[in-house]
Amino acid sequence: MIQPSTKNVELSPPGNSSAMSPCTNGWVYSEHKDASIVSEWDLVCGKEVFSRLSQSILIAGQIFGGVIVTKLADQFGRRIPLIVSLIILSVVNLALALSTDIYVFIVLRLFTGFAQMAVLMIRTTMVMELYPTDSRRLTGSIYVTVWMMSTVILAPIAYFLRQQSWRILQYTLFGITAMSLCFVWVIDESLRWLHVNGKRADLVKILKRAARKNRIDLTAVLERLHMPNMEVDVNGDVSQTSSEKLPAQQCQKNNPGSLNNTNNAMFTFKDVIYNKHLMINFALLSWLWMTATSTYFSLYLTSNTLASDVYLNFVLNSVSDFPSGFLFWLLSDRLGRKKTFTIFYLMSGVGLLVSTLIKLVTANASWHILATVFAFVGRVFIGATFVSLLLFTTEVYPTNVRNIGLGINSTTGRIGSLLAPFTAILMKHMTWLPGVLMSSFCFLSALAVVLLPETKGTELPNTIQQVEDMYKRNRNKSSSGTEPNTSGENASKQTKETSI
Repeated sequence: MIQPSTKNVELSPPGNSSAMSPCTNGWVYSEHKDASIVSEWDLVCGKEVFSRLSQSILIAGQIFGGVIVTKLADQFGRRIPLIVSLIILSVVNLALALSTDIYVFIVLRLFTGFAQMAVLMIRTTMVMELYPTDSRRLTGSIYVTVWMMSTVILAPIAYFLRQQSWRILQYTLFGITAMSLCFVWVIDESLRWLHVNGKRADLVKILKRAARKNRIDLTAVLERLHMPNMEVDVNGDVSQTSSEKLPAQQCQKNNPGSLNNTNNAMFTFKDVIYNKHLMINFALLSWLWMTATSTYFSLYLTSNTLASDVYLNFVLNSVSDFPSGFLFWLLSDRLGRKKTFTIFYLMSGVGLLVSTLIKLVTANASWHILATVFAFVGRVFIGATFVSLLLFTTEVYPTNVRNIGLGINSTTGRIGSLLAPFTAILMKHMTWLPGVLMSSFCFLSALAVVLLPETKGTELPNTIQQVEDMYKRNRNKSSSGTEPNTSGENASKQTKETSI
């Protein structure tokens, strides 16, 4: 931490206060020279902007990764872009540890953000596509909880290596990323993507391997999935017969939740722009993402008073995200996705607003403790909103634009994260304004959720028509006041019976 003073200049290890004076007599570091990129490359005085620029460049890389690679994952499948992104991330993490100067470091941070966002978007889509409807809530909750655990584990690793060069920590991150490559060979392509894009033979080969490992008859599985026209020979080769084919329209009519329902599935993100309901999804989710990220990171950047030590402070901030997965699991199926999001945004807004008002009207230390509690409540619920959005966004886009839709919506959220650092500057002039603005955004978002379709109990849509059907069911529910009879619920039951 660097703080102004009239004494000699020094930089101290994170978590300890230090003093600093203007650059008249140069800089003396109380930490070892290679403790951080700041001390190793003297990113002080006029060079201080480079340390901040490296973070902005990382976000810029995330924006590119969220748009470019996700489009490729929709076009060429999930598995190969995921593997390539993990390889890029591993190589770049190693290259960062070998950086010779800040300029090379900044360029590599661009590629770090690029690969990082690609991995996050693709793996989220694959998790949501892998499991049947009635398992998405649990698997999604476990997924985000493991993600939060990884951020908490990072702090002890950094603390243990605090006396070492920053390059040692970077080598450690490279090792963790490289280990993940050991698991990609057991990851199959998304069955849903294979089917929607007409790659039936590849799909059945995966089903055959899974059926063999689980000692299940493949023919029975294919019949359950309404694919009896796929033949499997003794060598395991698969082919599709023409005598038993049903027209796509008839399959859709007989069984809307079946794998044969790929009618009108071949389209691109351009179709999202020209379709009314898909465009509503895109616009509203972009706003919700921007609100969640700006509020989340604003609270994160202004909550450095939880602990005086930077490592402990990081752990406490990360732990506040742990309830996210549990809250999503507890409420999303019981109340529905829309009501859950409404509660999350309202609680976030109330927590922020009450905290701001308490700090504004009184300087009493006891009341400020209460203000911190309300701010923490807002932090917990906006964290739950953030990770729940990651899962919900995959449920409202058809398969062939699911990745790009999630990527672009997440990218618009990065606009919020770019604005977040300015809240700390704004607080110096008007301490109440950031809290009022963020809480207002949360209240508006709670209203915007009403316009989105309910995805509780529905199968992931494969086509634009299935998205239209979600809106139609919502209209029927609003007019009748009863729970809609979703075809996805029946489909999910059938899928569960044949889970392999």
